[in-house]
Amino acid sequence: MDRAYYVRYGLPRHVGVFPSPQVLGRGDSVVIRTGRGTELGEVLTEAVDSIQPPQVDSSPRILRAASGLDLDASRRAISSQDKLFDAFRNVFDEAVWPLQIVDVEPLLEADRTVLYYLGPHRLDFGGLREAFRSKLGVEVAFEPVGKDAEPLPDEVEAEGGGGSCGSSEGGCGSGGGCGDGGGGCSSH
Repeated sequence: MDRAYYVRYGLPRHVGVFPSPQVLGRGDSVVIRTGRGTELGEVLTEAVDSIQPPQVDSSPRILRAASGLDLDASRRAISSQDKLFDAFRNVFDEAVWPLQIVDVEPLLEADRTVLYYLGPHRLDFGGLREAFRSKLGVEVAFEPVGKDAEPLPDEVEAEGGGGSCGSSEGGCGSGGGCGDGGGGCSSH
């Protein structure tokens, strides 16, 4: 049976429970699969509650301990963040969208980025996704920020996951609309 670990990941420093067949320790860098894509995380502690192993191959989980190549890929992604933000803003400026870009987070997959935004949650992101895909060659996961930023479960499912609090996507935000960083997060 897989062990489970609390792992911190993403710019808003989500914390989620992820199964892993490996024994890991606090502070270990790991490559995880979330509804957002493949990304780097940091093990916080082993989860004391047992969880069922995922039944679906695409379920959030720890893929492996991070290698030097993974850490290099993460550093390259972070160094491209400002340039990517400007590119996203340029695409945004070509049309009128009812939201404001706050930040972007390139993931380990070179063609995957999380876009953090202020604005309504119930939007059809199809046109905007296609604009980013055709002009920048990236797939985008949209994640709202700010007060009441946690999407409803149907929005998480429709968007391919975002690791929202209380979802099965593996994430509880630590300060971005998910309570006080621990007390408001439920077990997965």
